[in-house]
Amino acid sequence: MSLAEKFGTPLYVYDENGIRENYRKFYSAFKSRHGKVKVCYAYKANSNLAICHILRHEGAEADGFVRR
Repeated sequence: MSLAEKFGTPLYVYDENGIRENYRKFYSAFKSRHGKVKVCYAYKANSNLAICHILRHEGAEADGFVRR
């Protein structure tokens, strides 16, 4: 049985490990060149709470909600 058959459509499937890995690569690339960096997630681009939680756990902040 496919995921679409099991859960219906539309269906969005995300790879948590892939999200974490891509964030870490992105962060490391900027940190290695610029030292202290802050990565802000474009909340308006995707407000999926599960993804926001993953990125927050990795250290990202959502634009518009940056702590000062």
